Amino acid sequence: MLVKVKILKSCSGYNFSFKQGDTVDVSDYIGKDLIGCGFAEDARPPETETAETKPKKPRTQKKAKGGDANADA
Repeated sequence: MLVKVKILKSCSGYNFSFKQGDTVDVSDYIGKDLIGCGFAEDARPPETETAETKPKKPRTQKKAKGGDANADA
């Protein structure tokens, strides 16, 4: 899986070389390592709220017609 990161500090490794300001796709492992060390930050666009990601409101119970159904007789 690939992760998009923005390079904050120039860095290089065995099979990569990035300069400050680059936005690159890297493997999940490399991306987590670069972010954890402060060399990069996550560059994915923020998720927009959709019907699936919006928090659901708690349901309220409807009152029964004809008075309180839980009242003692």
